[in-house]
Amino acid sequence: MHGKLPDTFRIPAEWEPHEAVYFAAASENEFDPSRFSGENRTVMDVHLAMVRALTGRVKVRIIADNAQKEEYTKGMKKAGMDLEGVEFVPIPHCDIWLRDTGPIWAEDGKQCMPVWTGFNNWGYYDYIEGPWASCDIPNYIPRDLGAFLGLDVFTTALVGEGGDKSFNGQGTLICCKAVEKDRNPSLSFPEIEQLLKDTFNLRKVIWVEQGLADDAQTFRTRREYGGGNLPGGVFTPLCTGGHVDEFCRFVGPGKVLLAEVFQTAYTDMSPIEQITHFNMEGNLALLRQQTDQDGNPLEILRMPLPPSMIYTIDQRDPVYTVIRNLKGVSINGPIQVILAGSYCNYLVSNGVVCFPQYYREGMDPRFRETDQRAMAVIKEAFPDHTIIPIDPSPVNAGGGGMHCISNNQPKA
Repeated sequence: MHGKLPDTFRIPAEWEPHEAVYFAAASENEFDPSRFSGENRTVMDVHLAMVRALTGRVKVRIIADNAQKEEYTKGMKKAGMDLEGVEFVPIPHCDIWLRDTGPIWAEDGKQCMPVWTGFNNWGYYDYIEGPWASCDIPNYIPRDLGAFLGLDVFTTALVGEGGDKSFNGQGTLICCKAVEKDRNPSLSFPEIEQLLKDTFNLRKVIWVEQGLADDAQTFRTRREYGGGNLPGGVFTPLCTGGHVDEFCRFVGPGKVLLAEVFQTAYTDMSPIEQITHFNMEGNLALLRQQTDQDGNPLEILRMPLPPSMIYTIDQRDPVYTVIRNLKGVSINGPIQVILAGSYCNYLVSNGVVCFPQYYREGMDPRFRETDQRAMAVIKEAFPDHTIIPIDPSPVNAGGGGMHCISNNQPKA
């Protein structure tokens, strides 16, 4: 099915009831910041922590081949986890970022319909050399998942990802101009907005301008940055260019969560934090002028950002190899990479929130301070939910967070 989403369907808010939450098994334990964190933790560790938090609340489905199924089953048994509510789905996939490669879900009160958008590796497709160029391209996961579940699939000419979409369930969407224009360069903003409305049955699109500095696309290097794509010669680990799930999300029909550089950093902001601060305060000014679909002003809740987490990688890290193979990037020795850390990148599902927590003994005390402040904010946003703190660092090291590696199917 394609053209315009049938009028009976809508995109629910993420805090509405879920039928299932999906993950895509990691092919390798490649996003491992152990040299930075002092811990040998992997993407699978984060997956399993999230599965444990969700068990008993929602069905968990893990997209995995036979080898991955065996590895994850072994990991869950070793951790003493209940496998009763976990189902493995044998669909081919390459990457872990199922928020973006998987479908965006519509429902009409009776049935769900996966929405299948175009995918071009987060705008990297024309800049990639090496194996990652064909990773999930073409992306058939929404089609194959629909077939697995026996559901009709809605296809759209829109290119984009679920990580840049935040819906309030009542016909309003927040997304980032920088991202949507990058993915659909041949279209004007009015054309993109109309395509978004047709694809998701929207009444209103709220645009924010720019994302976090540490979510900049890695191939956009600058000479004045010492060859990196951030000041000081720092690189992002293959990030998206400004997904809203890193900084701006609906937490209620008219309530928006917006990231901010933590106040204690105001007097001593790094050049990277200064960029983020400028972008977020600009977004704040825009949101203050916006309304929901019924003309009501938005309530804005600020969420602190953790301090910047920068570590060094070399040829032993697969992320380094991919960065080195990007067109326009010139590196030879080790490089500094910033983790894509954000408290806005959480997963909410059926009364529980899988929420980032970073502080460990021996770390800068500011991490403990931001953890505590962020926890207070998320409890204010979801007072009736159980908040489960999980360290997402291994996932952050690959360029995303817990929201990015999950995909929630609504209960129709």
